[in-house]
Amino acid sequence: MRFITICLLTWSILGAYEYDKLLLRAQAYTFPKIVVLDKNYRQKLNKNSVEVAILYERIDKLVAMNFKNMIKEKFASTISSSALEVTLVEFDKLDKKYSAYIALKSKKSSIERVATLATAQGRMMFVYDSNDLKHGALVSLVIEDETSLFMNKKEIKRSKIDFNTAIFSIVRLW
Repeated sequence: MRFITICLLTWSILGAYEYDKLLLRAQAYTFPKIVVLDKNYRQKLNKNSVEVAILYERIDKLVAMNFKNMIKEKFASTISSSALEVTLVEFDKLDKKYSAYIALKSKKSSIERVATLATAQGRMMFVYDSNDLKHGALVSLVIEDETSLFMNKKEIKRSKIDFNTAIFSIVRLW
């Protein structure tokens, strides 16, 4: 018992975040589908693939790996007749352009840096934590009394992503 308590305290002290498995699964099943609701998503393919980067802090690598496996389990290797590639990238090692970005929890400066990059590239940035929408992210999914998909209205305009209008019947603008 003492060992478990010490491990839990060490884990929280080192800055690991807590994740809701149900929310992660819902996001893994939803976020890739939204990528293809960009009318111009085919122009944003990398080598004919929808290449999604899962951004994580080093302490959350296991969560990121599990999240990637959830996406692969749901979509295998294709989405909307395009190949789907999912890549794990630590926040501080992002050095390449992806079709879309999914950010796990991180500090404000990391979220803002990736959000600025994604907006400039006309790419989508999804976030685990809906509070990160205020830092420039585009989309987040929340499970409370009901499941809600939030989109940052300001970032929709700034990113110039041309969404299929069907998405606006299911999202709540933030």
